[in-house]
Amino acid sequence: RLSWPRTLALLLARSDSSFPPAAVVPQLEAAPCEPPALWLHEYLHGLLECNPAAAAPFAPRQVELYAALAPQQLLPFLRSSSGYEPEAALDVAKEHGLVDAQIYLLAQQGAARAALSLALGDGRDLGAALKLVTESGEEELWPLLLDEAVASPALTQELLLRVCRPPLLAIDPLALLRRLPEGERIDGLRKHLTRLLRQVAEHEGLSRGAAAIAHADTAALLGERHAAQCRGTTLHLPLPQDPSASGEAGPD
Repeated sequence: RLSWPRTLALLLARSDSSFPPAAVVPQLEAAPCEPPALWLHEYLHGLLECNPAAAAPFAPRQVELYAALAPQQLLPFLRSSSGYEPEAALDVAKEHGLVDAQIYLLAQQGAARAALSLALGDGRDLGAALKLVTESGEEELWPLLLDEAVASPALTQELLLRVCRPPLLAIDPLALLRRLPEGERIDGLRKHLTRLLRQVAEHEGLSRGAAAIAHADTAALLGERHAAQCRGTTLHLPLPQDPSASGEAGPD
C-alpha cells in the first residue's frame, strides 16, 4: 500500500493521462483524513503548481480549502487566479475572518470605500490603506482615509510621520491638522508638528525655486525666439547672366 506522499506524487505525475483530476477529486473529497479534505487540498495545491490549466476548474473549491487549511496562502491564490466568483470568495473570507483577503476582494469589486474602512478598522495597517487609495485613483478617498485614521491615536501618529512624503504628498497638511481631535493625547505631537512645519516650509521653498527657474527659462527662450524673428537673413541668389559675356550674338 502506497503512503499518501507517494500516492500524491503519482497522481500529480499522471494527471494528464492515467489519473485525470475530474476522476481524482471526487474520491479525495470522500477520503478519510484528518483534518477533513487535507488530501484534496494538498492535491489541488500541487496540481496548481504543476498543471495550472487542469486545476483551473476547481478554483472555487480551492478558495474554501485555502481559507480553512492554509489561510496564509489564500491571498496569493486570489491574486493569481481568476477562476472563482469574487462574491462567493468574499463570503468565504468573511466566514473565516480573513481580513486581508476581504480587503482585496472588496477593492476588486469596486467597493474601495468598504475596503478602506476595513483596512483601517481596529487600528490596522495604514500602509495597506495608503496602497489601496493610491491604486484606486479615487481622489475622494483621501479625505475618508484621514477621517478614519485620526480616530486612532496610533494611526494619527503614523499619518503625521508619513505626511509630506509619497504617497501622502497628495494630502494638504492643514487638512490633516484640522482633523486632529481636540483633547486627544498624541505622543510626540509637538515634535511631529515641528517636523511637519519644517517640511512644509522646505517644500514651499523648493516650489518657489522651481517656479523661478521655470520663469527664467521661459524668458530666455522667448528672448531667443524674438531675436531670431528680428534677425535679418542673408540670401545667396545667382546673379543674372550677361548675354554679351558668353559670346553669343543677340537676335538681329
